[in-house]
Amino acid sequence: MNKQQRTWIVLSTIKPNRMVKIDTYEYDSLADDILKDKISYQSLIEIFNDKIYWKWFKSCYISQTPQT
Repeated sequence: MNKQQRTWIVLSTIKPNRMVKIDTYEYDSLADDILKDKISYQSLIEIFNDKIYWKWFKSCYISQTPQT
C-alpha cells in the first residue's frame, strides 16, 4: 500500500462537515479526479463518507493493488 492509499483510508474515517451522496454514473469520473489529485482533502472526506462509494473505490483502487 502506498502513501496515497493510506491517506485515502485515513480520510475515509474522518467525519465530514456535510454528507454527500455520489451517483453511480459519477463513480469512474470522480475516481479519475481522485487518482489525479484534483480533489481537496475536505472534499475527499465528504466523498469517502458515502460508504457505498467508499466500498466501490476501495475494492477497485486499493484492494486490487499488490502489497509492497
